Amino acid sequence: MTSPIIRARFKAAGFAIIISVILMLGLHGLLSAAARGIQLRPPYDGTYRLNTFFDHHFPDYGNDNGMTIYTGESVPDCSPYCYQGHSGYDWSMYTGTQILAAADGVVVGRAALGTGYGWRVILDHGNGYQTLYGHLSALNVVLNQHVATGDVIGLSGSTGRSTGPHLHFGIYYGPVPANSEPDEDHATDPFGWRGQHPDPLVNYPAQGQGHTASCLWRSLDTDPISCFDTIAEDAGRSSSIVGTWNESTVGNGYHAYYRDNISSNLDIWATWLVTDIVPGTNKVYAFIPSQNATTHRATYWIYTTSSTRWQSCTIEQAPYNDEWVSLGTYQLPNYGYMFLYANTQEVTNTTYIAADAIKFRSYPQFLPLILQDDIDCGFDCL
Repeated sequence: MTSPIIRARFKAAGFAIIISVILMLGLHGLLSAAARGIQLRPPYDGTYRLNTFFDHHFPDYGNDNGMTIYTGESVPDCSPYCYQGHSGYDWSMYTGTQILAAADGVVVGRAALGTGYGWRVILDHGNGYQTLYGHLSALNVVLNQHVATGDVIGLSGSTGRSTGPHLHFGIYYGPVPANSEPDEDHATDPFGWRGQHPDPLVNYPAQGQGHTASCLWRSLDTDPISCFDTIAEDAGRSSSIVGTWNESTVGNGYHAYYRDNISSNLDIWATWLVTDIVPGTNKVYAFIPSQNATTHRATYWIYTTSSTRWQSCTIEQAPYNDEWVSLGTYQLPNYGYMFLYANTQEVTNTTYIAADAIKFRSYPQFLPLILQDDIDCGFDCL
């Protein structure tokens, strides 16, 4: 047994090593979120289709012929990340879905209609953070009410400027808004920034007056959203298709590919390649849209570091409705590479197969022995 002083020194050194490893892996957003005093749970239970991303260039609802999402990817128009200048995230959901407080807070805004956000709730979480929940159909809280993480604060809807039932979720870092109106100049992205170049937000609202977004999700393994996720959209630069596919706006990121199934060996497939995942243990998910996904045999091929390299997972798409579906856990290199073939081995033209977003969730290992109460030294402990 080692002395308490030596154990304490090892633990202190261990935490320093862990922090260094996290920084090297590019996961500093988690530490930043904890240091800045907020970690968000998803504002709903279950999984829903993401329709619109936060625009890092810039979240001012203006049209500047460009949109940049948290991965650093930029597109000249809104497709597939409609729409430009968006200051939050939109999830499509049926009217009446329970909307939950993303963190402990106080209700500082509660308003019906009046602006594009329609019926909305604003919570102040302290440390400068506020969250906004827009387009609601009902409000379940009153001004100055204290709420806990996960409390029901309202029901989703389509009030205000809205083209269909959904939740608009925004987070702000700055002064508490007045009269239930958020200050868009202080909008930030809860997914953080993963681009290889500086976050454009550092120059919003003016040159050098902004910030680099930090990932603020609490990242429990049971949450559908995590700071350990890397998402490859089907219509983004990380994916491509071979052969003839149809396109739909009913998909994650407002887009999905689909086609009728085939039973032959024709060269028709979709592929995803992302180069910024954390190597090692990764859980892989496929998003299955609510339309044009009726096959019972969708086979995904995943490139791994195992001796067989390529491993496959066959799932039914038919039972799912805008859901992330697990394809299993794999040992991956520092990139994710996947295929989905249109050959489902079913009778030709009897079902549809969909190719939508893919998600890689990493599980880095941080020298767990350092955190044990006792350390069996393989050398003399001085």
